[in-house]
Amino acid sequence: MLELNELEKAFDNLTPDQFKQAIQEGEKKELIMLSKRQLGTRTSQTFVSLRVKVISLDCVQWILKSLERDAMTPVEKAVQSRFKESFAVKMGVCEWNKLLEVLRNPKLVVKDGKKSEYEFDVIEIYDTISDSKTYSIYPKGHRWLSFDMALKPSDIDQELFKEFVSFLEFYFPMYLSLIHISEPTRPLYISYAVFCLKKKKKKKK
Repeated sequence: MLELNELEKAFDNLTPDQFKQAIQEGEKKELIMLSKRQLGTRTSQTFVSLRVKVISLDCVQWILKSLERDAMTPVEKAVQSRFKESFAVKMGVCEWNKLLEVLRNPKLVVKDGKKSEYEFDVIEIYDTISDSKTYSIYPKGHRWLSFDMALKPSDIDQELFKEFVSFLEFYFPMYLSLIHISEPTRPLYISYAVFCLKKKKKKKK
């Protein structure tokens, strides 16, 4: 999933009208999907994601490369979340379990009479964030260094984190209250923190 304005910058060889026409054509052919997100009452952003009807092993391979680029451990939740972000696909428990079965044995997938060229390692691990067992999924024989599974309190820039909390409290002052925020997941510039907002009750006059 990409923010529409950022995507337009990547296609700087197109005029604004040509880019707009390309986006409209992509929507018409059901190749992409646009979604708008309202940020408080101040602004909104439009995001573009690829639309897929069938989850292929090519999609899984792309998702894993995306997580590797972000130095994230490809645990189940991370893969599922990236599927939703990138392809607007949310899988149920049964669908996910079927996909895991295929990933353990990709030779089950046959396309045009040929078996899949992709193979994967599905490994049971302990997720320190959810405090439970889960599976990590890697391309066969390939691993990468991840920073999201072993964050120590000393790794967190507390001053920067306080600035982030202040920003959230400033950004949602009128209708929402910040009632919970987790600490960042890793000490990199690519990171995330989960926060919870509660709608304020209107004061009776």
